[in-house]
Amino acid sequence: MAGFAAVIDWARPVETAETIAMMDAVPHRCRGGITSGGSEHAAFSETRNNQDRVERSSIMELGHLSIVGDLRLWDRDSLRSRAGGLSATAGMDDRRLILNAYARSGTRFLEGLDGDYAFVIWDDRNAVAIAVRDRFGVKPLFFERTATGIRFASEVKQLAATSARPVVPDERSIVGHLLDRHDEPHATFFSGIERVRGATCLITTTASCRAFRYWDPSPEISTPPVPSDVPGEFRERLVESVHHRLSGTGTAVAQLTGGLDSSSVTASAHILDERRHLSTDLHTVSAVFPGHTIDETAWINEIAARQPFPHHDFTPSIPDIGAYDNDMWTIDGPGIVRIRDMWSKTCSVADGVDAGLLLTGHGGDDVLFEYQLLADYLRTGALRPWLSGIREFASRYDYPVSKTVLRSAASAAPEALKQPIRGIRGPGSPSSLIHRDLAHAHPAPTSEEIRGRTTYPSLTQNLVIAHASDPGIEHLNELQDALYASCGVEVSHPFLDRAVVEYLASIPVMDRPYDPRMKALVRRGFAGWLPDSVIERQDKTVADEYLDGLFSHHAPQYRERFSDITASAEHILDRRRYHRHLAYLDAGTATRTVTDELWGAWTLMAWL
Repeated sequence: MAGFAAVIDWARPVETAETIAMMDAVPHRCRGGITSGGSEHAAFSETRNNQDRVERSSIMELGHLSIVGDLRLWDRDSLRSRAGGLSATAGMDDRRLILNAYARSGTRFLEGLDGDYAFVIWDDRNAVAIAVRDRFGVKPLFFERTATGIRFASEVKQLAATSARPVVPDERSIVGHLLDRHDEPHATFFSGIERVRGATCLITTTASCRAFRYWDPSPEISTPPVPSDVPGEFRERLVESVHHRLSGTGTAVAQLTGGLDSSSVTASAHILDERRHLSTDLHTVSAVFPGHTIDETAWINEIAARQPFPHHDFTPSIPDIGAYDNDMWTIDGPGIVRIRDMWSKTCSVADGVDAGLLLTGHGGDDVLFEYQLLADYLRTGALRPWLSGIREFASRYDYPVSKTVLRSAASAAPEALKQPIRGIRGPGSPSSLIHRDLAHAHPAPTSEEIRGRTTYPSLTQNLVIAHASDPGIEHLNELQDALYASCGVEVSHPFLDRAVVEYLASIPVMDRPYDPRMKALVRRGFAGWLPDSVIERQDKTVADEYLDGLFSHHAPQYRERFSDITASAEHILDRRRYHRHLAYLDAGTATRTVTDELWGAWTLMAWL
């Protein structure tokens, strides 16, 4: 949860006072103190969380090279090979390894870099700045180009608060946010402030600023799976991912729901503990909702009772509007996290046990994509034996084949049959509150565009990578990083791991197990490590009940606060439709779509 700032200007001397002023905008990241350095045309400042048990050196210099950033690296052997070999790099810390690797092989060293990281290298001899962000955008990295230089920071507010020019909202990004589309993923909600995308290296000189992706998975670089035990191999990849993240950490907490994603993360830690590979004091923490249909206490208690880690429960409450207004400042955007109380109470548990790292199950729904398996099976002929069996059954009992097939498919995989249709339709229709001309300027991607992002022959493999590299993942990662960092906690997501994703994307269709409840790899890979009740779960709780109560609690205050569209939002929101929505609300006939659109409009106006 470190923070950093860098200012580079080719036309004038740069003082560290500029980067220190940028760090002053994020005092929550400065609890471990500020370290500054630089050269004539570059200045750097960075901090580290004083709860972090990983020993990190201050800004590192190696001859004409300097590095500043937030690093949590693993798989260092590959990086050492780029930096000169194991014997030549003995005793080097992560920053020196990176600088040595860059000095020897340029940006090619990024191919062997694994971890959660965001950093900037300044090559003083060649007057070049190299900014790099990890493959899934777990660590944030933003920049602003100036007339004669460039500035980098961990958070948008560091740039916005210290910019030499007026910073204004970016209308296109705001409309894309309201439509849940990211057609310009490099842009932020502020004009002139951009993000370095995940798996991207940005190279800036006096004459140019260019970016390239250093990781685009393909069949050639993926490790072939072991057909004999695909679920077991997947489990080992996730266990190793959890091991990487916990190594060198004194105390950590892990979110635990009754679902498969977060519980498989804690089960992976349990496996490490059984193998005596876990040196971290790990605690699990859960949100419970006594008396509500979304409560997962029964499953949570079964999981917690089976594992050796201290467990903590809490019941989320409904924050006041002031907390949401503060969130908008924290995340630098026209939105809030309506389940923010779950996150803040998780941070309170982390603070109580002196933990600086939080593990989540975020990313599991994306990288465990299995909805296209039936379509893949049909394409490869894998369903022919099943169809033959259906025909034999139908003829034996003199029953129509078509009805038998339909009934079997409906009971075997209802979601798997429905999801591809949803995918073809693409994102939902534009919010009715947005001016039509703005909505039409953001066309939904076609199914061919969605599926054409990668080159895998399998639809399932295609969509694993497409989802893992989707800009929406990066945006949510940035939001989580900002909110957790404001509470003094660093966050990491074991499912968003290079080895895990490359393995999942490399599994041939015929070797990937199928389960009509989805996530067969987790169910089979962690059988015996998770309770049968969790492995066999078919339903998935949704927080709609909690969100409905939250909306009902806050709607009167927002309704009074925004009786009309504000002047700052009238060029984005349609006044006539807005008042029609308010009428539905007043009459008690507002649908879920109406309430969601009103919430988006209210938070947008509050932010503007």
